[in-house]
Amino acid sequence: MRSMSVSLTRTAIVLALALAGAEPALAAADGLPRLDPSNGQTGTTYTFAMSGGARSMDPILSSGTFSWTGTMTVFQDPQIPDLDVQNVNVDFNGDSVPDRVLKCSGFVGNRRVGLRCSEDDGGADFRIMLVGNAVVLDNGKLALRKVQGRGYNDSSLLIFGFQATQQ
Repeated sequence: MRSMSVSLTRTAIVLALALAGAEPALAAADGLPRLDPSNGQTGTTYTFAMSGGARSMDPILSSGTFSWTGTMTVFQDPQIPDLDVQNVNVDFNGDSVPDRVLKCSGFVGNRRVGLRCSEDDGGADFRIMLVGNAVVLDNGKLALRKVQGRGYNDSSLLIFGFQATQQ
């Protein structure tokens, strides 16, 4: 009886080690393509456009669509997938004057990018999350394409598409 118990224990240990070795290794983001060729020194400026729908959380206000534009500056140190995006100037009405300023942080790797952004101007709450592709265009410029976003502000839930191109 004791030898059967020892045999079962050994079998369980061997099985546990085999399963642990079969678990896929987790890899870190490779940081490519580099979204800031200045390597975090001066940052790289992008122009962006985002359009989508806003669903009001206030029963008195109506839901609708929006189309916003703006600029942002991406900082990414060499050899690191992390990035910071500062001075995300969002123009709501097309007058080229920023209506809100956001800040973002995120990762880039394997030609994918993810960002989370929040207000940086002391105004009402404004938060968005973005995921999509980071690509190098034929002309050598960097771009964010097929980016989808969700978020909210002080009165609405937002769902939108986003694209940005290096200036």
